[in-house]
Formats: sequence, structure tokens, C-alpha cells
Amino acid sequence: MTLIKRILTFLALSLAINSNGFAHKYKFENLEIIKPHLRETPPGATVAAGYLIINNFGVSDDVLISAHGSISQKTEVHEMKIENNIMKMRKVKDGLEIKSGATVQLKSGGHHLMFIQLKTPIKEGDTHEITLFFRESGALNIPFKVWEPIGSKKADPEHHH
Repeated sequence: MTLIKRILTFLALSLAINSNGFAHKYKFENLEIIKPHLRETPPGATVAAGYLIINNFGVSDDVLISAHGSISQKTEVHEMKIENNIMKMRKVKDGLEIKSGATVQLKSGGHHLMFIQLKTPIKEGDTHEITLFFRESGALNIPFKVWEPIGSKKADPEHHH
């Protein structure tokens, strides 16, 4: 992607964010990011999880390689799996593949972003800028809203505006 196209994309996203307060969908290249959000953390927490839905409308596959935000020392793409009746969480080695025409949901109990060594508490109502890095589409800065209070089991923050 050319530098001018990246700048125009950034400006378009900035206008959408500023004019709507907070949008639930962001288009970038052939990707659509829906409902990016975090859960509030208890005092002293050192990790937080991030959730979103990614639609790939392109003709080629893409991969969510990594993410970065100023809220933590590092961020990893994680998966949760049950192995031998034990729930295990681990970093996705080669990124999370988003096939052409597919939708991938990062949610509680499945794939998610893990923010490690938090630098700041995650409080309900706050918004944190997170950069998502895709193999084909490049870097995308997205605001993640803290929709869910501590201990929330809500899978979908649809009711928030």
C-alpha cells in the first residue's frame, strides 16, 4: 500500500471516529473491523484481553500478525483450546489467518488479543488506540473502547453506543 493511501485511510478513520464519537465498524483495504473492545481490569491486574471481529472481503487471504498499544509492554494474538480436559491459552505462532471471504471473531474463550504487563488500568468508558498489524494490509490504528465492566460475561457489546 502506498504512503498516500495509508495517510488517506488514517484521515478517513480519524474523521469517522471524531464525527461519530465512536464507530463500531472500520473499513481498511479489504478488511472490516467490527466492535473492537476491551474488558475493564481489576486494580493491580497485569494483563487484559481485547476482542473484535475481522471480515476479509478481499480475494486473497490475510494474517493478523500482531498488535501494539501503549497500554502494555507487549501484545500477543492468543488462542484458547481444551487439551486433555484442560483449558490452555497460548500465543498463536504464525499469526491468525483470515481467509478470503471469511469472518474471524476474537472473543472470550477463543482467539483474542492479550495485553501483557499493563502500563495503565483498563477502566470502563475509556478508549485506547491499538495498532493491528496484518501481513497483506499493513498497520491499522483502531480505537478499542472499554465496554465491559470487571467480571462481565457478555460476549457481544451490541447494546452499547
